[in-house]
Amino acid sequence: MAKRALFLYISPSSGHQHAADAVREALAILEPSWETLGIDSFSHAYPKIGKLIARAYLEYLYSPEGQEIAARNHYRPRDPQVAAKYAGTFANVKLFTIDQAFGGWDAAQKTHFADGGTFDQIYRPGDR
Repeated sequence: MAKRALFLYISPSSGHQHAADAVREALAILEPSWETLGIDSFSHAYPKIGKLIARAYLEYLYSPEGQEIAARNHYRPRDPQVAAKYAGTFANVKLFTIDQAFGGWDAAQKTHFADGGTFDQIYRPGDR
C-alpha cells in the first residue's frame, strides 16, 4: 500500500503553502513511493469567501485610492483622474483592450495559445 501525506494550508501563495510545497517536493525526491496532496483548506471549506475576497481586492485595486497606489509604484492607472495626475510619468502610447485588438479573450486564446497557435509557431524550447 502506498504511503500518503496530506498537507493543509490556509491560503494560496501563503508561507504555509510554500512550506508544504517544499516538503512535498523533498518527499518526491527522497521517497518517490509517497503520494502527496496539498489542499487550501480554507478555500475548500469556504469557496464563497475566496470569491468575496477576490472581488473586494479587485474593487479596491480599481478604486481611485488603489489606482493612486498603483501609479506611485509605476503601474499605469486606468482611472482617468489618476492617469491625468501621472500623465508625465508614462509614455503617451495608444492603449487598447483585448476586445478591441483581438475580438475578446476567447478569440485571443484560440488564435495565440491553443495547440498550433501563434505561440507554438514562434516558441523554440531552449532558445534564449
